[in-house]
Amino acid sequence: MTVTDFANVPDAPVSEDPALLAALARDLTALGYTVDGVEALLGVEAYQAFTRDQPVPALLKTRDDDGGLAAVVRLWLLAEPVARGTLAAALPESGVDALLALRLVDADGPDALRAAVDLRPYGWPANDDGSGGAELWVASDLAAHQRPGVLRRDHVLGIGQASLTLAQSIVRTPVARALDVGTGCGIQTFHLLHHADQVAATDISERALAFTRFNLLLNAVELLLEKSAGPRIRRFEEILYPIEQPVGPHLGAAVGHADWLAGLAPGRLQDTRLTVAEDVTEERHQRPGAEHPGVILLRQGAGLRRTNLLSTELAGFVSVCDGELTVGQIIGALAALLGREEDGSASDSFTHGLLEEIRQLILDGFLLPITPS
Repeated sequence: MTVTDFANVPDAPVSEDPALLAALARDLTALGYTVDGVEALLGVEAYQAFTRDQPVPALLKTRDDDGGLAAVVRLWLLAEPVARGTLAAALPESGVDALLALRLVDADGPDALRAAVDLRPYGWPANDDGSGGAELWVASDLAAHQRPGVLRRDHVLGIGQASLTLAQSIVRTPVARALDVGTGCGIQTFHLLHHADQVAATDISERALAFTRFNLLLNAVELLLEKSAGPRIRRFEEILYPIEQPVGPHLGAAVGHADWLAGLAPGRLQDTRLTVAEDVTEERHQRPGAEHPGVILLRQGAGLRRTNLLSTELAGFVSVCDGELTVGQIIGALAALLGREEDGSASDSFTHGLLEEIRQLILDGFLLPITPS
């Protein structure tokens, strides 16, 4: 993974000094600044209110607490000013000057500091075998309830319900490469790093990429990042985008279909057997009294819910795809039935056109290859 750019973008956290970020990470770890640690500090009711952007119970819970954990909660989660001395005691290895240099805080008068970003703990539990869990920290722009005024045009969102839903919907199959489009603060990239060998995080916003780089280096130990940049990514095996339904499994299946077709030797598609996917239904429309339907549609009931308009020959092909006959046998029968007698080779206009339509139905998940057991 290449993380060498966007180390010092205006109005974003600075990540030019990995050693300084490592010191901050050790301070936060020592404080117990984790999801569970914050919940234990606030209590269940105040914590649940905080997750609904209702900070008052958390403010009341921490206002008389002089501990270091309470100080960073007030600073970065509740966006309240904190005395310099209190923060210096809470983060002794990194220190106040480092926080200012990293653009994580701003001065609030001569003796206090105020959050410049939202820096909160984030994590997920380990698998039953102890693998896969994480305890991280994620920086993003302060939200509307944490600061006055209108949010900036290039506001970098933090961890919200949409990003959590997307993260939960992805099938975590180990892959060589993955692409996070519109990375924002990098939340999806963190998850991808646990099952992809290489990850490319992209965004049109330089500030977003600066936040992502900062977050990656702050969590470098937990994420097991290598210090050296990896090779360029040329092909991506997983693509994430915040679509409104959990389509991760279907996107993964689509990549599998493309790989299967790409692996076929020339002319071998005719030798395969296909079946119709379980979620696919056929829809026919015809005028009253008409002998034949004027429109035949295939519809997917899951995933991307595609609809495909079928020609007469393609509708006939799909109707007998039960895995018994090969693609070539079905095409030959259709050619005879429709009076399209040709030599049956892939160069025939009828056969070639039908094979192209069949390939597209496989790519879109309407038809599935039957592989030998």
